[in-house]
Amino acid sequence: MIKTISLIILTLIIISCNNQDDNKKFNSQNYDYFIVQGLILDTETNFSYTQKFKRKYRYIYGYNSDNIKIGLEKNSDLVFSNQESILVGINKLDTSKSIILQRGVINKDLLIKLKNASDTISK
Repeated sequence: MIKTISLIILTLIIISCNNQDDNKKFNSQNYDYFIVQGLILDTETNFSYTQKFKRKYRYIYGYNSDNIKIGLEKNSDLVFSNQESILVGINKLDTSKSIILQRGVINKDLLIKLKNASDTISK
């Protein structure tokens, strides 16, 4: 009796470990990407009784001052505030795909230009 219960519990543990989210938005092993400077424009937090808080971020990013784009990340577990500097990963094969990687600054000059551009976009 104890063996069957422990076997059932072990099976459930193994199954629950396999149900991890294998479909990651941006896995460095699946995509060849490069990192650029970004800036959070605005945030929106949604509350659900069945799930934890999910946040939606609109952000601006660019390779240089001439190539500035706006991105949107939905259902993010990350926590950022407005006007926070971020690092954005861009897929080399499809540059329309981007994702917020982490906080950080890699290009101070571009960050200043992004902050100036965000003032005109937000208004």
